[in-house]
Amino acid sequence: MNIDFHCHLLPGVDDGCKTLEESLRIINEMKTKGVEKIILTPHLYSPKVPTNMNKIIDTFKETREHFLKAGIEVELGAEIFLREKLSSKPLLPLGRSRYLLIELPDFEPAYLFEELLELQKKDYYIVLAHVERYVYLFSDPSSKRGFFRTKFAPGKLLKLKEMGVFFQVNWNSLICKDKRAQYLLKNGLLDFISSDKHGLKDGRYIIDFRSKFLEELKIDEPAFGGA
Repeated sequence: MNIDFHCHLLPGVDDGCKTLEESLRIINEMKTKGVEKIILTPHLYSPKVPTNMNKIIDTFKETREHFLKAGIEVELGAEIFLREKLSSKPLLPLGRSRYLLIELPDFEPAYLFEELLELQKKDYYIVLAHVERYVYLFSDPSSKRGFFRTKFAPGKLLKLKEMGVFFQVNWNSLICKDKRAQYLLKNGLLDFISSDKHGLKDGRYIIDFRSKFLEELKIDEPAFGGA
C-alpha cells in the first residue's frame, strides 16, 4: 500500500492545514500521485508549535469521514517532540501500531539516547522524522573547520541505527539532492520516505508513487502501513 505517514493535514490543530477544504485539496492531489493511505501526524509536545492532544483526537473524529469520502484511507498519529521524561507522557503512535514518529530538537539534547531507550523499553519502535535535518547526528562539533563547519562524522547516526531506530527522510530532500539525505540513501540507512506536507503553499512536494525514481529506490512498505 502506498502510504504517507508524516503529514500535517489535520486541519486547525498545528502549523499545518488551517481548513478542511485545504486538507481535501491536498488529498485529491495525493490521490493523483498514487497515495492510498495517510497517517495524520500533527505536532505533539513541540516547544515551537503548541498543541492539545484532546483537540487533536476530537478533530480527527470530526473530520475522518470527510477524508474517507475523499477516497483515501486515514489514521491518526503524531510527530512527537523528544523531551525529557517523554516516556511518562500520553503518546499517539502511528495508527494502531507501536511505532512512534519522533522529532528531535535542533541542537543535540543531553538526554537523546537515554530517552529513546526508555521508549524502547516500553515496547515502542522509534521512527526519527526527517533525520537528514539533524546536523549533529552527521558531524563532530569538536572539530571546527571554519565558521559553523564541522567534520563529517556520523557516529551518533550509526549508533541510533544499531539501537534499531528507523530513519524517515522527507521526499523534498531526496528530490533536491540534500547531501545528508543522499548519504543515507547511498549507505542503505534510509528506511522510509514521507512528504511532511503542511499546506498548499508550503513548498513541499507530494510523494509521487508513480515515479521511476521512487521505484528504483526500492523502499520497503512501512510495517505499520496496514495497521
